[in-house]
Amino acid sequence: MKDKTLIFTLLISIACVGLSGAIYPYYAKLSAMQEATWHMVNSNIGGLQGEANVVTVGDQVVIIDTGQRQSANVVMLKYLARLSIDKVDHLFISEANRSHFGGIISLIEAGIPIENLYYLKGVEESFEERRKRRRFSKHLQFAEENGVKIHPIEPGFELPLSENSSISLPQVIPSFAERTNMPFAVSTMLIRFNIGDTGVLFSGDIDREYAEYLVEKAKSDSSVKTMLTADYFKLPQTGTNDPAPQAFYDLIDAKYLFVPSPKRRWCFGEGKVARNWTFLKALPTWITGSNGNIRVTWKPDHTMILPQYINGQCKLKEFGSLMVRD
Repeated sequence: MKDKTLIFTLLISIACVGLSGAIYPYYAKLSAMQEATWHMVNSNIGGLQGEANVVTVGDQVVIIDTGQRQSANVVMLKYLARLSIDKVDHLFISEANRSHFGGIISLIEAGIPIENLYYLKGVEESFEERRKRRRFSKHLQFAEENGVKIHPIEPGFELPLSENSSISLPQVIPSFAERTNMPFAVSTMLIRFNIGDTGVLFSGDIDREYAEYLVEKAKSDSSVKTMLTADYFKLPQTGTNDPAPQAFYDLIDAKYLFVPSPKRRWCFGEGKVARNWTFLKALPTWITGSNGNIRVTWKPDHTMILPQYINGQCKLKEFGSLMVRD
C-alpha cells in the first residue's frame, strides 16, 4: 500500500512539474507585458477635420499626429491634461498636412516639452505648392528652436518602447531615393504600433495611387501583406476626392476599425468607399465624429475598447465598449 501511495505521489509530482512547465511561460509572458493605451482623440471641431493619437506604454508618451492648431488648443491640450500628461517623449507626423502637424505649436506654447519629433525623410518635397512646404518647414523650425530633436526617418526605422512593444515604419514604404523616380507623390508615413503579438496600423491620409501601388506590390511579394496586416486599423481620413480603394483595406485584413472623421464626411459621399467596405465586412467600427474620443487599452490577457459615447449613425450597428480576449 505504501508503495502504491509513493508511486501515485510521484506521478502527481511529475504531472505538476510538466503542467507548470507548460503554464509558466504563458504567465511569464503576461507578467512581462506592460499595459499600453491608445487614445484616438476627436480633433474634428467646427468645420475642421484633424487627426491626433496618444499612445502610452508605462511612463512613455508617444503622439502620432496632433490635429490642426485650433483643435489642438480646444481639444488636445484638455485631453492631455485629463490624462495628467505633461511631456511627450516621441512625436510622429504621419502626414505633412496641417491637419496632422498644426498642434506642434500648441503643445510647445502650452509648456509641454517634446523630446523627439519624427517625419518621413524628404516628405516636404512631395508638395507642389511652395506655400505648403514653407508651412511644414516653419513648424519644424519652431520645434527645433524650442529644444525638440528633429529626426527625418526612413522605412525600416524601429523605436523600442518596452520589452514587447515598439513603433516602426514598414519597409514597404518607398525610400527617399525610390520616391524621386516614382510617378506619384508619397507624403504618407505608414506607422505600426506593435504590442506583443498585436499590430496597430496608422495609415495617415494614404491616397489611391499610393494604396494601389502597395496592393500591386503585395501580389508579387508576400512580405508586403505580412508587414501591413494589423489587428487594429486606423483608416485614412475621409474627405479626399481620390480615396484609397477597398483592395487596400482588404490587404490590411484588420479585425477592428477606427476612423478619424467628422460625421458629415463619413456618412455621405466622401466616406462612401471606406464606409461601404465596413458594411460589406461587418467589422466593428468606431468613428471619432460619432463616438468622440476612443480609448483602447491592452492588458496582459485582454484588450478593452471604450468610446466616449455610443452612436450608430452610418455604421452597420452600434459599437460601444468591447472586450477582446487575447
